[in-house]
Amino acid sequence: MNKNQVNAFILLALSAASVQAEEGAEHSLLPGIVHFEGIGSVAVVGLKSEKVGASDLNTVAAVAIGDVEGAVFNVSEIPLLEGKLSLSSVFINDISIDTQYGRGLNTGTEYEQELSGFGQFASLKTQFNNQQYWYANVGASLVSLGDYATAGGDDIKMNDDGLHDVFSTLASVGVATDERKTSDDNSGLLASAELAALLFRPGQSDQGQLNYSASYTWAFEGLYTITSYARGSHGFVLAKRSEYDEVDEVLAEINGECNALANVQDQQNCSELELDLANYIVDSNNKGNAQPLGGAYGLRSFSEQYIKASNTLLEGLEVGFYLPWSAGKGNSIELIGFAESAQANDDLASLLDDSLYSVGFGARVNLKGTPIRLETAYGSQNTQAWFLTAGKRW
Repeated sequence: MNKNQVNAFILLALSAASVQAEEGAEHSLLPGIVHFEGIGSVAVVGLKSEKVGASDLNTVAAVAIGDVEGAVFNVSEIPLLEGKLSLSSVFINDISIDTQYGRGLNTGTEYEQELSGFGQFASLKTQFNNQQYWYANVGASLVSLGDYATAGGDDIKMNDDGLHDVFSTLASVGVATDERKTSDDNSGLLASAELAALLFRPGQSDQGQLNYSASYTWAFEGLYTITSYARGSHGFVLAKRSEYDEVDEVLAEINGECNALANVQDQQNCSELELDLANYIVDSNNKGNAQPLGGAYGLRSFSEQYIKASNTLLEGLEVGFYLPWSAGKGNSIELIGFAESAQANDDLASLLDDSLYSVGFGARVNLKGTPIRLETAYGSQNTQAWFLTAGKRW
């Protein structure tokens, strides 16, 4: 995807969101800055419109600049069958992430990786009642792999002709319950279970995932909350592809031409990255991938999506205190502290043998039920991270 495509999409998205809606529509500007550890800080400007048209649709158009350059456009609350449909388009022109290709808790060499791409997604949500609902998601994405650098920022010189674009088709179906919706103090159970599939990627096995999560919040005296939470993911292979299930096969396809480099350090950096990529691709094709751990909604002392394996688990406890200050109707300010542990292993039987941990604290401003989170965390392997995000509690 080139910059012209992104610029054209940005203009289209902003134009679509700026159209005058029927009387009764509500519009709000969404400026802000978010920060994700391992990705960086991003300035976001968006326009949100609610109750648009006869069907009371919601639309969001936003652009991002900074360590992420991209755009998103979403239309939700579209009536379909007995549910509500949401459609999203996401374009990323440039993003650099901290990553590594080790499996399990023994993380490997850290790299900086540049990516670009786009995705189209649809989600249908149907309520059973006020608390329970089921959902189905489908989508397609294309990710282009860019240059690599060491953790210190030195460019890794490698022939990248063998690093092909990754096209994926995604599908999932799940059920969820949310007792907090019918609670006056946001206490109760929030739980979900989902089956997902990642299909039709050239040269790679079709994969499935079983994902589940549960949290329970206890509220006391209108000021204190205790939330316990757990999340699990288990990846498996649906249809095995034999093209790249051996390291030698993948190395031959990548063909980084490391030995042709004149500098010895360049050769070492190139060879290490080439071998790490080959081992990860082989393990992925043979064993599958679970949802990774790390980031604002995972093990919070680690970078986003940093810890990878076929099986992952996360458990945590969070304590909150609502400040007795007026923040406007429907708004509140909350101080929180948390502790969490996580496990990751390609062998399900060995999943609980070892753990990583995070502890931390933060503050949240809850605006009409939407939490804006500023948090910092410290943990295993002397890791530390901080986040400034909006939209979900954890």
